[in-house]
Amino acid sequence: MKNFIVYSKNTGEILRTGTCPSNMISIQASKLNEKVIEGVANDLTEKIYKGTVIKKSGAEIYAYEEATKPNPVEVLIQLKMKELLREQAITELKREGKIE
Repeated sequence: MKNFIVYSKNTGEILRTGTCPSNMISIQASKLNEKVIEGVANDLTEKIYKGTVIKKSGAEIYAYEEATKPNPVEVLIQLKMKELLREQAITELKREGKIE
């Protein structure tokens, strides 16, 4: 088994990593702008530059963290949806006589 890194040809962003048989490394890059190399990398702190794993700058890491922060309104919406669905499920189960 070999370790692989799939990354964006355009940006060097690491898209996924994993392991596979050595004869299957080349097929791991399955989309148009993807490229694959053998190796191990941390997608949060590293990127690919000219086929080599390098450290991301502090600004790149900060930008990624900001971009992936959950939206507080969306979090509230998701919590309310779970609450409403739970209440609806309880009502339905009581109506069907499955719970008291």
